[in-house]
Amino acid sequence: MKFNHRTRPHDKDKFFERAKVEAEKIYNKESTRLGRTYRKVVQDTLYGHAAEQYLIDEHGFKDDERDFKDLFDPDTGESVEVKVTSKIGYVDSVLERCRSSYHRVNSYNKIPYSEKLYIFIGDRDTTEYELYNKYKWHNERQQFCLHKRQNIV
Repeated sequence: MKFNHRTRPHDKDKFFERAKVEAEKIYNKESTRLGRTYRKVVQDTLYGHAAEQYLIDEHGFKDDERDFKDLFDPDTGESVEVKVTSKIGYVDSVLERCRSSYHRVNSYNKIPYSEKLYIFIGDRDTTEYELYNKYKWHNERQQFCLHKRQNIV
């Protein structure tokens, strides 16, 4: 899965509105704001939502409208967490943050953390995105493990 967000046809108003709603929720909660300015939260949310909107528009995923949730897989109905990072070298860090979030969220939240994770590599300047890999939570190992290899380098 590869796309350019800037050149891919999509409803820009819908895209910005969806991202704005989540950015405001993120900004209004200190634990998710993480010291970022409102502008930075909006930029980061738009960066991640480009991959989510692509999956919605091109692959039939459904928006998960619960707070801080991403999408539903069209084939299984399972919740999917979507992350975007700028370099392959950052993937391990993303996986570790997701592992930590999985434990934290599942210990106190009524809505569990997604057990499926998609990681995209996205270039903020060119707006080129490519799915790096798909991961699934492994209870025995207590971490996200490779589910489907995507062959990007």
